Amino acid sequence: MNLTISSRPVVRVGFVAAALLTLAACGGIADDAPTDADPQAFCDAYFSETQTAEEVAKELADIGTPEDISDDERNGFETYVEGLDDEGDKANKDVSSVQIPADDQEDGNAFVTYAQNTCGALQAPTEDPSAAPSEEPTEEPTEAPSEEPTTE
Repeated sequence: MNLTISSRPVVRVGFVAAALLTLAACGGIADDAPTDADPQAFCDAYFSETQTAEEVAKELADIGTPEDISDDERNGFETYVEGLDDEGDKANKDVSSVQIPADDQEDGNAFVTYAQNTCGALQAPTEDPSAAPSEEPTEEPTEAPSEEPTTE
């Protein structure tokens, strides 16, 4: 039985990026991936919007995972990379949902949660210069309202 889950939402100036997570059996391209990756390099690869799914999978396999990843999250990473590699030349930014075997669901969810938590601060939205507050003074009343009661 295969289950579908969504993965990797990251807000970037109003854009939500997501990726396909197809978890497969052991023996994938990321099995020997390093376990001491720089978190920024990991996140940059994971959320790449300019590469194909296959290119991202190969880059993630080369980069590996940061040291703080748990065993379950690492297992999810390995199967995620294998499934992403199977997507071939589909744009990574267009990969949005996952089909995973039911027995891999927990590790897959653990990895997606790990990536979201790890990369959230590192992938902060770019500030929109048009949204910056104006430096011009605002018009404010020059006279404070009277607090004396009025009679009619």
